[in-house]
Amino acid sequence: EEVFALYQGELLSGVESGAWLVPKSLQYHNLYLATAHKYIELLTDAGQHEEILRIARRALEIDQFDTKLNLELMNAMIALDMKMEAMNHYNYTVSAHNPLPGFDPSEGMLDFYKKQLQAEYNSQAVLEAVSRDLKHDDGDKTALVCDYTIFRDIYNINMRNLQRLGITMFLGVLTLTRTTESTTDSEAMLLDRIMGMLQATLKFNLRKGDTISRYGPSQFLVLLPTQSLSNGALALERVKNAFYKNCTIPDFVLSYKLTAL
Repeated sequence: EEVFALYQGELLSGVESGAWLVPKSLQYHNLYLATAHKYIELLTDAGQHEEILRIARRALEIDQFDTKLNLELMNAMIALDMKMEAMNHYNYTVSAHNPLPGFDPSEGMLDFYKKQLQAEYNSQAVLEAVSRDLKHDDGDKTALVCDYTIFRDIYNINMRNLQRLGITMFLGVLTLTRTTESTTDSEAMLLDRIMGMLQATLKFNLRKGDTISRYGPSQFLVLLPTQSLSNGALALERVKNAFYKNCTIPDFVLSYKLTAL
């Protein structure tokens, strides 16, 4: 508990890091994770699943990509009969680890998923739980962000319905290009940060029925169910203007292409 209270994240966060700072920062980060893993191991032996939830969630705020922490969190949820929450966290975790096509979930993640598929649930209880979940309105009016596999499935489902309604599906590709050449690690991190800003701009400037997926290091795909190419172009132009308004980092140009499917 003292370790968790003392460690507040990256060492000297916000300070321009020199070569001397990186190994020391990594050392404390790894020490924190090792302590979290050991603490959860002790809590597991004691059967304190609610405490595991608290510790794992706090540790994931420091490192959301730690596979072991995510698995311990989901296993604790299962032990507390929070099956729906566990599967939702599984889907979220796989999506967060899957920014590019071709990604395969870790073996531990797949084992967890198989274990849940093999569990025997009461059919009526499942129907009631899923019905409540589907009917629940979380109030989110923004566009959907998902990985490419789900993006493709959404396209296939929508095309069957939209054709009957006389509405066309448009595919947009937004590309972020750097005007000056650079291949350093820091520049790659900068590109990833700006792509995160672009994702947020897309999410909050497109409609609830639109779908967004990252495609490669510097591109996003969008599905726009609308009645004309001009309407789709207006939507992407709105995104472009909002992005330039909020992003003041120079040397990056945003462009887009749009076509009917």
